[in-house]
Amino acid sequence: DRLKAFSQEAEKAFEEASLGISTRRAQLVTAQRETRRTIKAQQAQRKRHETKQRAAKLPTGLKALWFRLMGRYAKVKAENERAFEACEQRDREEWQRVVEKQLADRQRLKAELDAAKSRLRETKREIAELELDSSQKASQRAINRHSNTLKQSRQRRRQPS
Repeated sequence: DRLKAFSQEAEKAFEEASLGISTRRAQLVTAQRETRRTIKAQQAQRKRHETKQRAAKLPTGLKALWFRLMGRYAKVKAENERAFEACEQRDREEWQRVVEKQLADRQRLKAELDAAKSRLRETKREIAELELDSSQKASQRAINRHSNTLKQSRQRRRQPS
């Protein structure tokens, strides 16, 4: 009975830990989605702003014609393309850092859950060993009692009445 109670306590502790971890995971998922949404919006806004800035560097009208004739238009356009690629790379790296951090956060929670599962398995294994030991000892006691009873009955038969 004590082993059964101990087993139930271990299962209850696991359920409580699991529920806590599940709650924290749900909160984490919600927060991470919001973070990704915010970063996407910030990157889109920054991209629009930087695109306008680059476009402003390109001349229009007669000035554009003059820049083309002088070869400066191609240089400005090439600079803009390099700046665009650098901005795209920066945004990809920023996104990758966010994703990696979020994965690490989720993996920490998963490790906590795995540890709780492992503790429960270990506790159940120990309880099973104790139950086995207990049943083996009980069996051994029964065998010993039976053996003693047989010895006593043999001795009684040998003794003259």
